[in-house]
Amino acid sequence: MVIGQILAQCAEQPGLSAYLIGLTDDGAMPDNRRTCRHCANLRGNVCAAQTTGSRVYRPQVDVLFRCEWYEPGPDDTDQRASWERWPGAG
Repeated sequence: MVIGQILAQCAEQPGLSAYLIGLTDDGAMPDNRRTCRHCANLRGNVCAAQTTGSRVYRPQVDVLFRCEWYEPGPDDTDQRASWERWPGAG
């Protein structure tokens, strides 16, 4: 069941299969996640990328994850955009 779901997601999301193939030999996912504090879209405690109209998104700024709206802040040593960094995140 799980393998079928993974294959279906790979078919729907370009780059996901390459990402999964690139996992380390021991099967561990590289921990390249970022917090919202690293993101250039964070304005105070609000995510500018996910805030639309009257809907305001206030993320948990210290949680590590891979966000499809991530834009590296000036202090992030990896300046790749989210789609380059995490091809299957979106």
